[in-house]
Amino acid sequence: MKRILAGLLALAMMASTAVFASAEGENAITGISDSFYLVDDDGYVDLTRAADNVPYGETAYFPLKENSSHVADSKKVEKIKVSDKWEENGSYVGKVEVLRKRVSADSEKYLSGVSGNRLIYFLAIETEQKSATKDQDLFGRVTLKQTTGDKEYRFDEIAFDVAIELGYVSASKSEGEGIIPIKPASFSKRDGFEEESDYTFEFAAESNASFVVNTNGQGTIVLGMDIDFDDDIGDEYPTADLYFYNGNYAQFNRTGTLYLPGPSGDEGDYYVYAIDSKGRLSRVDAEWDEYEECYAIRTNILGRYVLSDEKLSTTSSSSGSSSASSSSGSEGGSGELVVVPPPSSTAPASSTTQPVSSSTAPRPSSTPPPSSSTPSSSEPESSSEPEEESSEPESEPEEPESEPEEIIDVDTEPDDSDAPEKSGLGAFIWVLIIVALLAVAAAAGFVLYASRAGSSKKRRRSAPRSGRSRRRGDDYDDYDEEEYDEDDDYDDRDFRR
Repeated sequence: MKRILAGLLALAMMASTAVFASAEGENAITGISDSFYLVDDDGYVDLTRAADNVPYGETAYFPLKENSSHVADSKKVEKIKVSDKWEENGSYVGKVEVLRKRVSADSEKYLSGVSGNRLIYFLAIETEQKSATKDQDLFGRVTLKQTTGDKEYRFDEIAFDVAIELGYVSASKSEGEGIIPIKPASFSKRDGFEEESDYTFEFAAESNASFVVNTNGQGTIVLGMDIDFDDDIGDEYPTADLYFYNGNYAQFNRTGTLYLPGPSGDEGDYYVYAIDSKGRLSRVDAEWDEYEECYAIRTNILGRYVLSDEKLSTTSSSSGSSSASSSSGSEGGSGELVVVPPPSSTAPASSTTQPVSSSTAPRPSSTPPPSSSTPSSSEPESSSEPEEESSEPESEPEEPESEPEEIIDVDTEPDDSDAPEKSGLGAFIWVLIIVALLAVAAAAGFVLYASRAGSSKKRRRSAPRSGRSRRRGDDYDDYDEEEYDEDDDYDDRDFRR
């Protein structure tokens, strides 16, 4: 319904498109084309097909016209002033300007009144890069004025009504299902990916790169990646061999594994850095996967990365705010998988480590360090083994490390596979519980043993007493029998008398 309404409004606006005052010069610009176009993969405007919508972050090009001809003469655009006013979704608009752009070779046949090169002038409306997955309608008016300059090319005003639909093309209509294109596209269930526990996304810009992630329950997401060289970072490190992977910072619901190949013959000897949205570098201790022949990075964000054969300063940025000398090395690719955090507008944590006196060795900590092999998510790896300063006076001044750097190990999402092991305190509590259980079991066994021992003793004591009673009875019977015999003898004597 929204698109139907947008179409009706666009038709209504087109009826009043290019309303302008009468031109003063006979060779002045007379209007703006109703159709708009996008650039192709080579960076040229493609006039072979008018666009239906504008992806977020791209530019819509409206050709300037002089009657039915395109405008190629720079004198016709001198002193032009551009103003714009938006009725809906103006926050999605970046620059609005008149500029010259080369059209594609296939578009040359559509040019009118232009000879020589393929450079013509456009009204360019640039849109902002957004993570929105829904289409939006852009309505407004752009006004061109040229009240000064050569009278031959001068015109008073051209008011142009703009009706553009903003939105990403679906992945299935771009490079195909599961293929992340160079220009961002919209991925959704059954229109870019399927729900799987281990779904593999591939990249159009680099066929050997991939991202494996659980897509069960994953909603619509916009993905794109190119491998364009970053000139600003390259200028800071002219001797470094750099390879860039530029994602659009799209965030997944779950953490997956990003595989980035190095140059030919690379066996994990390159350093891997993440680049935030401001161009700042953060070291990524990525693991070299021999089977995939790629660097494996645990993350849920497809951001920007650079591979370098030299160490780069983690405080550097493409804006040139700071720089440090780089040194060669070959320790990249050795370490635990890490999770790369989303781009942050705040400054990164200090990448320097606490300097230690060169005259005395550091005193070991009174408590053993945790047994976990993964650094804590709240501290950089460089501080995972703290060193205390010696109590003795220092004989030499402290010297800071010459290569400060920060190794990222931050988990943005709970993941059982990345959880640190139990701390020393937790192990001590478990030991106390086990000892207590053993004590209770020992006490119960002692009570049972004592009870059985007492019962046995009682039986032993009662048995002699009964024996003795029987013997006393037998003696008593014998005594009576003897007494009876004596009486018998007595009676016999009496009888004889």
